[in-house]
Amino acid sequence: MSPAEEARQVLDQLGVEPGGDLVSFSPIDGSEIGRVSVGDPEAVCARAADAFLGWRTVPAPRRGELVRLLGEELRAAKEPLARLVTLEAGKIHAESLGEVQEMIDICDFAVGLSRQLYGLTIASERRDHRMMEQWHPLGPVLVISGALSGLLWRDTAGALGVAVSGRHYTSIGLRVGLPALIAASAVVLLLRP
Repeated sequence: MSPAEEARQVLDQLGVEPGGDLVSFSPIDGSEIGRVSVGDPEAVCARAADAFLGWRTVPAPRRGELVRLLGEELRAAKEPLARLVTLEAGKIHAESLGEVQEMIDICDFAVGLSRQLYGLTIASERRDHRMMEQWHPLGPVLVISGALSGLLWRDTAGALGVAVSGRHYTSIGLRVGLPALIAASAVVLLLRP
């Protein structure tokens, strides 16, 4: 089976319909294995700003629950997602499994953070007075990455609720994005060459 045929089979298995202007080529044989659409960053950022207004009112443990569910979706689709990484990035299967596992681990880490958003109470020199540290959401967060490999992987992971791919994008996107979601910030991941 060619990489293109196998990619189509994996995408079908995951319920993803690829299409668009950006072409993804397999490093295995150089064949086109799929396409993804180019989004409108301004429209996405405007939606993120709107979403932030509601998201910031959701208690942190509930936000953590959403990230936990995302981790469960990734666990359930670990094998096909790893296969897609192999087809698109040319990595051996074990390394591709590690890519997906890293996403799962960061989800687990972020869930733990959702129960740790507490502040400090600081002693004051003034009588009957205290200072208190309290965390407030910043607003929408835009994460820009130059990683363009793994277009199908990004699109497929996006269908599961995550728009990330490859080691660089996973490191930047998830390490910043998931904790930012826990902190009640809307997150937009933007690819730039």
